[in-house]
Formats: sequence, C-alpha cells, structure tokens
Amino acid sequence: KVEKRVVQLNLDAPFNRTIKMLQQLGEGKSVNRSDALQLSMEMLNTKDLMRPDLQRALADCDFNRNIRNFLLQATSLPADEMQFQSQMSTSTVSNASEDSLFSNLKQVKSRASFSCVSEVPRFNSGVPSPPTLASELLEKMKLGASFRFNIMAISDVCSQGPLLNCTMFLMRKHNLLVKVKLVETKLLAFLTEVEAGYDPGNPYHNNAHAADVMQRLVTMLTAGVRPIYPALLSDLEFLACILAAVVHDYAHPGKNNAFLVNIADPLAQTHNDKHVLENHSVSVCMHLLRRPETSFTERLSTQDRRSLRSNVINMVLATDMAEHFRAINQFEQKLSSEDVKARQPLSADKKQILMEMAIKVA
Repeated sequence: KVEKRVVQLNLDAPFNRTIKMLQQLGEGKSVNRSDALQLSMEMLNTKDLMRPDLQRALADCDFNRNIRNFLLQATSLPADEMQFQSQMSTSTVSNASEDSLFSNLKQVKSRASFSCVSEVPRFNSGVPSPPTLASELLEKMKLGASFRFNIMAISDVCSQGPLLNCTMFLMRKHNLLVKVKLVETKLLAFLTEVEAGYDPGNPYHNNAHAADVMQRLVTMLTAGVRPIYPALLSDLEFLACILAAVVHDYAHPGKNNAFLVNIADPLAQTHNDKHVLENHSVSVCMHLLRRPETSFTERLSTQDRRSLRSNVINMVLATDMAEHFRAINQFEQKLSSEDVKARQPLSADKKQILMEMAIKVA
C-alpha cells in the first residue's frame, strides 16, 4: 500500500512575510522574536524582495534529492532575476543584536505609509532627496523596470496612495520635474485629486490598476535592449504617456460604455455615446490642469501644452476596446518593425500610433 503525503511549501516572499508581520504588530498580536530576527536578516541581504527562497523552503521539507532538483530547475529564472541571497554567515548573525533588530522591525511599521512624495526634491534645487523606505523598496521591487512588479503588495500597504507614490517615484527617476519644468507642488495636488477620483470600491478599475498600467507602460518604453524612450520619444511625449496611464480610468463606475449608452446614462448623453468613459476620464483631468492649484504644466509653452493635451487625449481614447481592431490595423499598416529598429526619428503620426499601441498593451 502506497502512503500518500501532503507537503506544503512556504513560498511567501520576504516582502509579503514582512507585511503579514507588520499587520500582526498593528493588531497588537505578539510576534516570534526569532522569526523577526530571521526575516530582518533576509530583508537586509536579499536582492529581490518579491522572490521567495525556494531552496530554503525545500530544505525544510522531506523531499528526496530528485524532486528537489526538479522543482528548482523547473522554477529557475535568469540569474539577474533569480539570485536570492538570504543566507547570513554564523558570525554575522551571532554578532547582531536581536533586540535592536526586533525594534527596527517595529519602526518599519511606523514608516510603512510609503510617503515618499514628501521627499521629492524641489524644482531645479540641485539637492537630491534623502533615501526613504519607500524609494528603496520600490527600487528593489524594480518599479518601472520589470513586468514582475507586484502592485498589489504596494497597494496593501499604501491603499490611499499607490498611484501618487509610484508616479512620483518614476517622475523623479527619469528627472521629468526638471526636464519638462513641472511645478512640483501643483503636480502633487493634481495626482492627489486624480487618485481620490478612483473609486476604492471598484474591484478592478481602481487606483492600483492605474498605477499598474502606468508602471508597465514605463517599463515597456524604457527597459529592454532597445528602449523607446529616449530614443524615439521626447521628454514631453514620455510625460504624456505617464499622464495618460494615470488618468485613463479616472472615476470609472464599474460599468462599460455599452451599458451606459443602453440605459441613457447622463455620461453617455454628455459625450454623445462616443468613448463615454474615456472621454469622461480625460476631460475631467484636463479641467484639473486649468485650475490654478493643479496646473503643474503652467511653465510649458502654449504649443507644448497643446501637444501634451492632444497626446494624452488620443492615448486615453485608444483604450476604448471599441477601437481595438481599428488601432491594430492602423498600427500594422503605418508602423513597421523597421521603423523602430532603425532608431530614426519618427513622424508625429507614427509616434502617436506607437504611444496608443503602447498604452493598449500595458
């Protein structure tokens, strides 16, 4: 008779385990000090906070060598994404103060609001902002540099500001505040207003979704062997891509365009049954840019503001699935792979097609 056994692997990544421990502390529950010590060591030494240490998890299970090697080989990834150094030397661990590490973990809880926004450097100040928990963590998680970025992990900790924080982090990373001469305080006010417009009760079209689309779009444009930005897009066009992703589902009610048209919803009536939700999202956000307290593009020339507005509007309208096949056909007919590979300047209409397709893919 063959005995069957069920073996459970603990595949929680260090970041997720930290969140759970912080939640326990926040609820007033006790936390095992040795577990806190071990987790602190892992957080200090890992190269990927979102990658579970499969080798360590397998070592804790009664698997034979063949099964263990199969699992490790089956889940192997390229070295730059898979290397996960969680082991510390015995001397390092023995010299560490358990009490100090445990207290540091408690301090992390008080700083876990991810308020990196306040650390954004003043425009043209020339003084870099000091590193914060948020910026270090987002950098380690490869925000805007990897399609494996886990927006839900950030949203769990920073439910009221993942879009604001992720957007400001990437704006700082690519130095857009200086390059495009944006008014930082008004940009913060704008992003705060936009994020507040996303319904937290919407299970999909919420601020986390907008942040996820935005970071995937930035990754698509800037990462890889042949990045599109800055080779093919200007700073202003790159800014338009970020803004379009940020606002594209603003105030989404959780119903699609066809439903709103069929019930003669006031939004459908206002926008003449055309791109109802997309027109609503982008038009409200464009009005925000005209308010004195949120007009962060006020230093741009009139021509640049018009160009930015046009690019953002076209990109947001392109997210309407009713335009999907038209956009695909236009992309295939007017923009060839040779245009991108040549790394030569593109015409304005080809750039627009490229940006529209990029946000659709993101």
